[in-house]
Amino acid sequence: VAVVGAPGVGKTTTAAKLAARYVMRHGPADVCLLSTDTYRIGAVEQLRAYAEIMGLPIAVAESADGAAAARELSECDLVICDTAGRSQRDRDRVSELRELVAGIDPHETHLVLSAAAAEDASLRAIEAFGAVGPDRLIVSKLDEAESAGVLVGLAQRAAVPLSLVTTGQEVPDDIRVARSHALARCILEASLSALLESDGEA
Repeated sequence: VAVVGAPGVGKTTTAAKLAARYVMRHGPADVCLLSTDTYRIGAVEQLRAYAEIMGLPIAVAESADGAAAARELSECDLVICDTAGRSQRDRDRVSELRELVAGIDPHETHLVLSAAAAEDASLRAIEAFGAVGPDRLIVSKLDEAESAGVLVGLAQRAAVPLSLVTTGQEVPDDIRVARSHALARCILEASLSALLESDGEA
């Protein structure tokens, strides 16, 4: 599972939440973490800290060849790959990310968009990261959005299934599966309570 998106949308924390949820259900031996974010200062250390807390193996891709790092974790049932944030304006970096993800060849690629971001920035991100080939959408920072209605616009523009939403910084608590009935209540009631009360935990 690869997690991609612009800087600051919460990819690393989301990757840790996914790993933690899987560990809680299946045990630590089945999930591994892969970091390809060697650009942002402290990014690898942040993911490594999560890995140590959960007792998980972690590999780091020091170059654009993420495939080699992924092979190190081939015995794992689930590999969660945290990628470097790329500005949607930097086409060259997005192209590098596309090649990296293609080398890893994930079964799922989740584009992370922040619900708190400006609409035009999110639309540019959807357009730019379309080149990477995301087949799922994660909307992060829903707790920081002015309205949960932003989910409708983002999902419609991305034209891929909305898989997960995150509602805060707590690992592993603040992540939910995007259940349609809970999201509808969330939007109509202008409250996150429907999501927080739902049984749609990842």
